[in-house]
Parts: sequence; C-alpha cells; structure tokens
Amino acid sequence: MNIYNLNVNSAYSYQPADLTGDGFVDFVDLIMDYNNNVNGIGMNTPQNPAKRPMQSR
Repeated sequence: MNIYNLNVNSAYSYQPADLTGDGFVDFVDLIMDYNNNVNGIGMNTPQNPAKRPMQSR
C-alpha cells in the first residue's frame, strides 16, 4: 500500500519504496512489488549482527 500511495503522490528522490532505484516511485515499482508478492519472493537476511555473541580467538 505504501508503494501505491507514494506512486499516486509522485514521490521522488530516495524512497525505500523505489525498488528500481531510478529516483521515482512509479508504476514499475508497483508492478515489481506485486510480482514479488504473487511469486512469494522475499529477502533472507542474517539476524541482527550487533546481537551476535562475541567469539573468542
């Protein structure tokens, strides 16, 4: 919903919803988000590295 709202309001410059990185939140970003959602594509990231226990050497 955030991408749609930013698209309607013609958001530009750096926006986390700008998936293509072209400086505008446009219809292409909305289509990309929709396709990723339908296909179950996500992002795997490590857990917060700041909370990892220190390892002794």
